[in-house]
Amino acid sequence: MNVEGLGKWLAVGVLALPRIVLADGKSEALQKNSGLEEVVVTATKQTESIDKVPISLTALTQAQMDSKGIRTVDDVVRQTPGIDFSRSPFGGGLGSNIAVRGILSTTGASTTGVYIDDIPIQSRANQENFIGATFPQVFDLERVEVLRGPQGTLWGAGAEGGAIRFITPDPGLKTYSGYARAEVASTEHGDPSYEAGAAVGGPILQDQLGFRVSAWYRRDGGYVDRVNQETDATDNNTNYQDSYVVRGALAWNATDHLQLTPSIFFQNLRLNDTSSIWESLSNVDQGVLRNGHVLQEPTRDQFYLPALKARWELGAVDLTSVTSYFSRHERNLADDTNFESVIWTGIPYPIFPGQNAPAFVGTSQDIFSQELRAQSHDPDAMLTWTVGAFYSDAHERDYNYVQDLYFDALIQNATGLNAGQLFGIPLTDGKYTFVGTTVSHDEQTAAFGQVDYHIVKGLTLTVGLRVAHTRFDFVQGYAGPVNYSGSGPDAHTVVGGQSETPVTPKVGLSYQLTDRNMVYFSAGEGYRIGGANSPVPLNPACRADLGKLGLTASPLEYQSDKTWSYEVGFKGRGLDDHLEVQASAFHIDWKNIQQYVGLPDCGGIGFTANLGTAVSNGFDLQLSARPVAGLLLSGSVGYTDAKYSKTIGSNGTTIVNEGDTVGSPPLGTTPWVFDASAQYDFGIGSRDFYVRVDDTYRSHQSGQSANRNDPTALGYDPDIPFDPATNLLNVRLGTSMGGADVSVFVNNVLNSQPLLQRTHDIPGSPLYYDLTFRPLTAGATVSYRF
Repeated sequence: MNVEGLGKWLAVGVLALPRIVLADGKSEALQKNSGLEEVVVTATKQTESIDKVPISLTALTQAQMDSKGIRTVDDVVRQTPGIDFSRSPFGGGLGSNIAVRGILSTTGASTTGVYIDDIPIQSRANQENFIGATFPQVFDLERVEVLRGPQGTLWGAGAEGGAIRFITPDPGLKTYSGYARAEVASTEHGDPSYEAGAAVGGPILQDQLGFRVSAWYRRDGGYVDRVNQETDATDNNTNYQDSYVVRGALAWNATDHLQLTPSIFFQNLRLNDTSSIWESLSNVDQGVLRNGHVLQEPTRDQFYLPALKARWELGAVDLTSVTSYFSRHERNLADDTNFESVIWTGIPYPIFPGQNAPAFVGTSQDIFSQELRAQSHDPDAMLTWTVGAFYSDAHERDYNYVQDLYFDALIQNATGLNAGQLFGIPLTDGKYTFVGTTVSHDEQTAAFGQVDYHIVKGLTLTVGLRVAHTRFDFVQGYAGPVNYSGSGPDAHTVVGGQSETPVTPKVGLSYQLTDRNMVYFSAGEGYRIGGANSPVPLNPACRADLGKLGLTASPLEYQSDKTWSYEVGFKGRGLDDHLEVQASAFHIDWKNIQQYVGLPDCGGIGFTANLGTAVSNGFDLQLSARPVAGLLLSGSVGYTDAKYSKTIGSNGTTIVNEGDTVGSPPLGTTPWVFDASAQYDFGIGSRDFYVRVDDTYRSHQSGQSANRNDPTALGYDPDIPFDPATNLLNVRLGTSMGGADVSVFVNNVLNSQPLLQRTHDIPGSPLYYDLTFRPLTAGATVSYRF
């Protein structure tokens, strides 16, 4: 029996089992009906129950992520309302974009803050670097927190739309604890996947010195074949990924009031090849997933993060210092063979034997950050407060070198001229058509504070403010006939910079209806800093696109943009702690948007400018309930309507129209997200068992886009749609024995294979690239915690 057949039989058994057990009626587990778990978070830099925090957020503990089978950030956000997450079909496939409540951008500084504990690790995006931010793998985490809405006051630049935080466990000072997990799985028409990892922590000297160490490895088996169309040779399941994570931390109570916690986090991801598929070579209905790239597209993404946290208890005040150094090195090879061919010949396939064009793309980041904050110690005082200062010094180097030894032959085939005759300069170093590097430096200094004043019993006023000074400077180098400026020698350098002093306030009002029920209102501002553009090449095709906008050259800089968010919400528990509700509705104004303007005849090369305004409205609702003994139900629904509120264009050419969905195909905002889970715990004899079902539905990214609907728009391309609706169903059956848990699972039970992120190199090209879900995967997991 194949994996799909085995998986479906297992899924049917899992779904039918509760009826068999209910008929038995003898299970001790059926008598259990304890209340819902209470999750503690640090979203406001204070330790609080999630029910007491007056912002919209989702928090998942490691145990909850294990029960849901969450293994990556993709899984986290897929099941979180109000969040969109996508991977790029170009290059190695680790390129990503994350958006919260419709605040979506593929260019410039991030609109979503990414943090490991209190440490920011997000990166910039530009035409040299399209890989995006890196994310820690999901192993040995205390929890993951997803904060919706601008978090600029406490979390600073980059949290314009929201933030996602990966919280690591503290070392043990009093007792030992441990966690281990191993898994094996098989994917339909793919290679096996497997993982193993362990973590342990505890006191070295009781109450004085403790530790926590973990190590983990995972192989995600490939399921996409790469076909050499010249030789018909096939490399099967080439898109496998190896992930390595090691973390260590110590906690030392240096005095009765001072604790020092040094730590280091290391991660290395190795993706062997892209997960992109070609529509012309694939048949998703038959499980045939292929691409025809001439070159393998590997990606390597590695970072290490040493940090030191110090916490002083000074009577009524707690003082915390967090010092860190984040160092990341990413590189990938993108196959530009088809792109180079279609740009210069109009044919998206190689026309010469052995033709290839590798693009060597990468980024490196070095970020030093320091935060020092003081907080009131008594959470029950009439006035509680947090004040602090933050400093970061970030250096980033991005590069893109496109090598095409067939370039002269392509040009001669199309025009009868070689590169030197057509562009005025030959290939750089005799092999590169495009050379682009950007070395940037971001420096931020900020002071922030937030005060909670309990006006009367149950009624709390929150006021916060962050004042920052940001400085950005850059050095850009560019060369090559495709990247030619039209004057001077082959290689060019551009130097520039800018500085700003953003102020981000926040105000809120919350009222405790009862000890377990709260309503709240908040208004706050988020921002992201500006940046610089690489000059658009001034070859004939790019000049023509610039001319459509009435430009002779692209702007070198762009300014910051800002959001103002207004939110009302409710959080509550009832039915003797057997029902939990979180609900919020929001309105966001986004102004001076950093918008990427792609030039289609220039091969998609473009620039970033501050264009237009947008409005995002919506709501999210999260429910958890234990209606009967042994049964846990949870679900969420989110709705987001994010649209441009002003038509932007130039010289008779439209860039966006009023009413357009934020983002352009294939990248857009998902209006509706539904997530539903059910877990039933039961007993057979002396053994405890559980069965779990998780289903996530995301609606079609409906809406309008000038790029798709308006023939006068720059880059009009009616063949690229927004993503279709998707549904992902997972089931799991397991047994618990003390601290051990053994389970079998089927992910993607329905073997759903939607075509996602459809795109092509230029408008009119018949070669389309897509991504899709991992096919039906069945496996077994063993975990142990003490």
